[in-house]
Amino acid sequence: AQVTAAQGAPPSRCPARARAARAIRHPCATRRPAWDLACLGGMSSASHRVGARHALAAFATFAWGSSGGVVPQGDLDFYCQGDSCDVSDEVPNGDQAALQHNWRQGADYDCNGDGVPDCGDWSWAMGMCSNQAYCGSQWRLGDWSLAKSCRCRRCTDAAFHGTAFGDGQLQQPDGFLFNAMAWGTFNVWADHLNTCAPWIMPKTDSDLQQVLAYAKSKGYRVRISGAGHSAGGIVTDGNDQNAFVISLAEYTAPGEWEFGLTDMPDGSKRATVNAGWTQA
Repeated sequence: AQVTAAQGAPPSRCPARARAARAIRHPCATRRPAWDLACLGGMSSASHRVGARHALAAFATFAWGSSGGVVPQGDLDFYCQGDSCDVSDEVPNGDQAALQHNWRQGADYDCNGDGVPDCGDWSWAMGMCSNQAYCGSQWRLGDWSLAKSCRCRRCTDAAFHGTAFGDGQLQQPDGFLFNAMAWGTFNVWADHLNTCAPWIMPKTDSDLQQVLAYAKSKGYRVRISGAGHSAGGIVTDGNDQNAFVISLAEYTAPGEWEFGLTDMPDGSKRATVNAGWTQA
């Protein structure tokens, strides 16, 4: 991709690839795990930074690995001055910060229309978009970073109003009608099924009873999951707008229903465990 230099800023004379190679070998390149390049296409130090994570990722890995080093776990900010580029960890000034984040304005990232972006952030610790209740990875041509692909889920569509998919009590339980931990929408660990069905985790029998009573009052169907199955269609395929999912991952059963060990007549033992347990 070619980026035009800022008006009035003289274009840099060093090729983008040479500058990138020089910069990624910089000993200070150990910041946030993403890639931002301001030198692409000949931009000067007066120009604003332009993110180019995907464009540089493969090249940076090759260049750093070829030099015997380790690919830096950091966000590299490149600034051109004359024929050289320096890596900087400086926090951009207000104008630069505004330009960097203005792409997060609009319906793709502001899910509820309050003017505050809900999406557009990537969690490297979790390996997924931040704010999973509202945001999901939806790549489009032109996305230069994982964060830019984190858009408002289609589950916020007005067509879901009055259904389980659009029920705020299921998306973010507030404890007034029932207690449960919100876990976004039902998907599978392999990420090949991503539904709009709210996914909540009641913790006690009382919580379960309240959730089921609420579902009955609204005419919803309840599906049960133990964990993020690879065959998610067994739980729900996401086509029923009035279905939501209860996970038993946080549920604690009373007494022997949580865990029990029974001696069998043949001398063997039988274990009874809470359905939310996961085999490790």
